[in-house]
Amino acid sequence: MLHQENLAIVASASKAGGLLLIILGGLITYHVGKRRFKRRNQFGLEVYESFESASISGCYNKIMRLAGIGCIFLGIILFLTGKFTQHIKVQQPVTKQHQRGQSHSSP
Repeated sequence: MLHQENLAIVASASKAGGLLLIILGGLITYHVGKRRFKRRNQFGLEVYESFESASISGCYNKIMRLAGIGCIFLGIILFLTGKFTQHIKVQQPVTKQHQRGQSHSSP
């Protein structure tokens, strides 16, 4: 059973990991957008050197964009999980002495 201190550590780690994933996802999607912007000519069309580079670049962009969106989605879930976990209070286990109404054991 988790104690309150351990639960607070898990909540903090979950929130920090969630924020890192959100930032990483944002950086990935920014990188993909910047690459697409740099390939555009004055007419707004993407220009490639060859068919192979167009094919590889298209697949790379789709995979990286999905990875970025996935990181953002998982980061939000982790962050919210940590946010809600920190508000949970853990009940201490009831001992036999407390069940009988005795607060101290007599020798």
